[in-house]
Amino acid sequence: MEYTYDVVMKTQLGNRKGKLYVRRTQEEINGCLNILGHENPVVGTVAEDGTYALKGKLITLVRTIPFLAQGYADEKAVRLTLHCPSNIFYITGTAIKGE
Repeated sequence: MEYTYDVVMKTQLGNRKGKLYVRRTQEEINGCLNILGHENPVVGTVAEDGTYALKGKLITLVRTIPFLAQGYADEKAVRLTLHCPSNIFYITGTAIKGE
């Protein structure tokens, strides 16, 4: 299954809008988080209860930040918590119809 979400990431400098593209198989996730002006590949797994565990890197203007994310997504919405070495970011979003 493939999903596209309009997302908002909450940061110390305010909300940042972007898109999350996800291709999900039974147990694996591959996709891309387009935010902060960059395409950031993500990979991960889906647990039996449907929760996501993702990893990737956020590219900013001044550095690249590795992250581990946990959360939930379905055909309607996504909610993730990104754990970075020095910050935690929250991403929420809604699925784009027809995608």
